[in-house]
Amino acid sequence: MLCKPMVDESVLRNAFMMGAVATSLPIPILSDIFGRKMFFEVIFVITLIILFVIYLMTSYDWAIFLMGALGATLPGRVIVGRIFYIEYTNPSKLDFLMMIMLVMQPLAVFFIAFYFQFISKHIEEIQLNFIIIGVFMALFILVFVPESPKFLYNKGKHSEARDTLRAVASFNEIKNPDENDE
Repeated sequence: MLCKPMVDESVLRNAFMMGAVATSLPIPILSDIFGRKMFFEVIFVITLIILFVIYLMTSYDWAIFLMGALGATLPGRVIVGRIFYIEYTNPSKLDFLMMIMLVMQPLAVFFIAFYFQFISKHIEEIQLNFIIIGVFMALFILVFVPESPKFLYNKGKHSEARDTLRAVASFNEIKNPDENDE
C-alpha cells in the first residue's frame, strides 16, 4: 500500500466504513433474536477468516471487498461483544473495566503504528499473532462462556438463565442471598 495513490487507501477505508454502517442496525437486532453468544461467535470466526485471507492475499480488488466485509463485522464485535461483556461483569467493577477497555484500544493502535513505523515495515508478524490469539479467544468463548442470561430469560428459558446467573455471580464472587429467588 505504500506505493499506491492516496485515493486507493481512502477507498479501502470507505469500504470498511460502508460495511460497518450497513450492518450497525441489523446485527444488534439479530443478536437479540438469535442470542448474543452464538451471534458473537459467528461474527468473531468470520472476522478471523477475513483477517487470515487478507493476510494471504495480494489483490487490491479483493482487499476492497474484504475491507467492506471486515467493516460489516464491526458492529457484531463492538456492539454485541460489549453488551455480552457487560452482562457478565460484576457491576461494581464495570466502570473500571470499561475504562481499561477504552484506554487499551487506542494504545493497541498506537503500538501497531509505532511497530510499523520504527521496528518493522512487515506488519504480517503482528497480524498473524493477532489472528492466532483470536482463534484461542474464540475457542475459549465457545467452550467456557454460556449464553447471555438476559437473552435466555427473554426467550423464556428461566432455569437456564438462573443457572447462568449463578455461574456468573460465582465467578464475580457475588453471593446469592436467596437461592430460591424467582
